[in-house]
Amino acid sequence: MSFDALAPVVDTRRREALMLLWSSVQAQELACATLHRRLQDLAQRARTLLEPLHLELHMLEQQLHCALQYLHTASQGPASAAPTAPPPHEQPWLLPAYPAGALDARLILQEPEVAPPASLKTLYRRAARRYHPDLSPDEASRPGLEQQMAQINLAYARGDRRYLEALLMAATDPAARPTSGSASAHTQWLQRCEQAARLRHQELHAFQAELCSHPLHALLCPANTAPDADPLKAHAEQLRRHMAQRRRELYIGQRVKPQSELAAAFLTQLPRAPSAPALSS
Repeated sequence: MSFDALAPVVDTRRREALMLLWSSVQAQELACATLHRRLQDLAQRARTLLEPLHLELHMLEQQLHCALQYLHTASQGPASAAPTAPPPHEQPWLLPAYPAGALDARLILQEPEVAPPASLKTLYRRAARRYHPDLSPDEASRPGLEQQMAQINLAYARGDRRYLEALLMAATDPAARPTSGSASAHTQWLQRCEQAARLRHQELHAFQAELCSHPLHALLCPANTAPDADPLKAHAEQLRRHMAQRRRELYIGQRVKPQSELAAAFLTQLPRAPSAPALSS
């Protein structure tokens, strides 16, 4: 196969691989968008149902912390280590933003045309312009060019494209080579499309992994749960039970005397109380 004919074949295979990659990224785009939309719907429900409970629980945690600080300081002195502050208010329904920069279809639409392989006569003319004896820079190199030109004439007479193409491909001047500018533009277009598709694939892969690790994702298909069960309502009940426990602890903490044995026992036992339930639990 000739050099001019080989480049389109290679580019055709590369273009087919690009189309497969492009289709794969588009399918990945659809899957990510669908998952993100499902999580957004769930996040909206979670925010409406759970945010008031989270805020109230956080307020109870802060009030209990103040009571513990007072008991700790009054019973053991200000130099003792203060109780650990409650964690900041969490908003587990917040989702990462969908990555901007979807694949630009104009890259595919702007595919440049590849010129057909050069004819035998065109190859002969290029070789003649390169190796004709009359173009010899000096007399010393003229005999070698005359022998080369004789071989070029023989190759043209017998229709030997391979010889002419190999001769031109070996030329140090890129302009003399048989590959056309349109083929180079097509290769550059393939490189741009491949790079854009790979970068988008990496972005979507990272975004999908981030969505799958989000606490809300575990609530989309909870294991060992009845199909009609609502995981958000179940979590709300967990929060209410936890809030009831914190109210009881706050009631004791605000009324117990700092120097009493009950205060010492309360300070010792309270850190063992369970923390707030996670959204995915």
